[in-house]
Order: sequence, then C-alpha cells, then structure tokens
Amino acid sequence: MSPNSKMVPLPGSERKALSSARAVGPADPDHRIEVTVYVRRNPAAKPPPPSEVLKLPRQRGKPLTPEQAADIFGAAPEDLAKVEAYARANNLVVLETSRERRSVLLSGTVAQFSQAFGVQLRH
Repeated sequence: MSPNSKMVPLPGSERKALSSARAVGPADPDHRIEVTVYVRRNPAAKPPPPSEVLKLPRQRGKPLTPEQAADIFGAAPEDLAKVEAYARANNLVVLETSRERRSVLLSGTVAQFSQAFGVQLRH
C-alpha cells in the first residue's frame, strides 16, 4: 500500500471520544510519538480449543517455547511485513515487531501519523 492509497475503514475499529472529552487544540505536528499496531492472529494457524491447550506438545515438561506459542497463537509474518512496509512508505520508524504479541511498534511525528492514517490528533 502506498502513501497515496485509498483508506479503507476496518469494520469495528471506529472509536468515539468519551462524552466528557473536549478538544483543546491540535497536537504539535513535530511532537514524536510511539504507536502500537496490532494485527490479527494468523488465519492459517489452527489454535486448539482451550480444553486442549494444556495437552500441547511440550519439551520434557517445559512450557511451550516462544516460537511454538507464536506458531499457534501469533501473527502471520506476511501481515507484520505489510504493516512494516506501509509504515516505512509513510516515513514512520519500525521500532519493534513481535509475532508472539501480534504487534508492530512504530515511531514518528504527529504529522507523519496523521498523514499515514488519515487522522487528526488533538489535545
């Protein structure tokens, strides 16, 4: 997706301000912020039902390794790569990517995030 791509709202992602909230002014466009983007669980992974989680293969009685847990419950590498590519195309910095947490931590200015995500950040 390029910076000029058409924005498509993700159903269920809309957020309304609290009824007691009021905008007091625009955010400083040069202020640096960090934002965590969460992605869906890997649709190709078939996590077991909760009753079967304790029966998952373990190594000598040890808990699942982070890699095993990520394979079952984590994000698809392709989804994380798409978020990273979109962020970089919009001049955002990728600070950390976690398949296990299904997240990408981004850094940039208020102006960069506003442009990239089509939002107006306010105080």
